[in-house]
Amino acid sequence: MRQSALDLYYNFSSFIPANVIFGIGLIAVATAVANTPWGAVVGIALIPVTAGCMALATSLVRDGHTDLGEFAAVLRRPWTVLGLGVAQLAIGAVLVVDLLVGAALGTAIGGVLVVSAVYGLAILWIYAVIAWPIVLDPARRGASLAARLRLAAALLVTRPVRMGAFAVLVGIFLVVATILVAAIVTFALALAWMVVARFVLPAADRLEGREAIGDEPT
Repeated sequence: MRQSALDLYYNFSSFIPANVIFGIGLIAVATAVANTPWGAVVGIALIPVTAGCMALATSLVRDGHTDLGEFAAVLRRPWTVLGLGVAQLAIGAVLVVDLLVGAALGTAIGGVLVVSAVYGLAILWIYAVIAWPIVLDPARRGASLAARLRLAAALLVTRPVRMGAFAVLVGIFLVVATILVAAIVTFALALAWMVVARFVLPAADRLEGREAIGDEPT
């Protein structure tokens, strides 16, 4: 957290504008949803922006510096992140529907649906927290998307408690920041993604047998 806060402080000229763009988009989505249920579709436009903020964090972790060019690069070529983001949202939507249907049934089958949906949403969030920094890792640009997603799955399977607890903490932070509004609009997403990148990428490196960021040479 301390290192991530310092990263944000010394690179505020890149992170803060990107976070503000995300914050304005989030407000636009919330306004659209308030006016019509179909307003949630507008949220798809936030996927590349959110991924762009993560690209700033991963490039800083890997290269020791970053700039808005990394953010803009994701916006210029958004198709991969859009596909992943839409797939994530679609799976989440199905699980939410299962949760609502199960709760409405009020039967044993409904209870199974509710429990399954809750577990599914939890796993989806944990996997997303692990996968996005790996997908946007500059050091893994030569790897296929499937290989990066498999690495994220392997990290989840081999370290479920550690990764799960970390993802829960990140989720709580983002929920609180969103409630406060000003925090999520100005800096909270950038800080959260910086923490995620600094936590996940070294763990992925060690799982693959690479020398992780910050490790001493042997």
